[in-house]
This record gives sequence, C-alpha cells and structure tokens, in this order.
Amino acid sequence: MLEPKTNELLGRLVTLLTHHVIPICEDDDQGRPYVTGSSLLITIDDEYFLVTAAHVLDPLKENRKLFFYFDKKTKCNLDICAVFTTIVPNDIRQADKLDVGVA
Repeated sequence: MLEPKTNELLGRLVTLLTHHVIPICEDDDQGRPYVTGSSLLITIDDEYFLVTAAHVLDPLKENRKLFFYFDKKTKCNLDICAVFTTIVPNDIRQADKLDVGVA
C-alpha cells in the first residue's frame, strides 16, 4: 500500500493528465463512434501533437477515418500528417518494438 502523501500526489497527477489524454475514435459499420485507442496531447513551440501507439494510427494508412472530440458535438478528423515508427524486418506491426505514432 502506498503512503498517504504518495496517494495524494498520484491523485493530483492523474487529475492533471486526464486533461491531456485524448481518446482516438473511429466509426463502426453503423456509423457509431467507438474508441480505438488513446493519445497524449503535447505542445511544443505553440504546435500541438497527439502521441500514441503507431497501431492506433495504422487505419489512416488504409484511408479509414480517425477522429477525436473537442466536446460532445464537435469532432476533429485526423486527416493530418501522421508519422509512424518503421516496421522492420517483416512488416508486421506486432513485431514493432517501439510502436510510436504522432499526429
């Protein structure tokens, strides 16, 4: 069991991070959104990036639509440039030891 002070600090950290964790969604075959993964929103020099596992963004390679919500009614499509780790040597994502993607 963690010490009370550690629990308090972890609780504050969780609260802080939940403002920066962004669910990544895709529509199912009925047009209903479902969460396919999560990402961390970061900013560098006034530029914003979503950092996630590369396999979460892999559907973009197949021209599938991924998005996240700004609020309950406003969604933002991830039709922007995404960068993935290179899959070597056998082109199988499960063999990718880094599995990092940035959009």
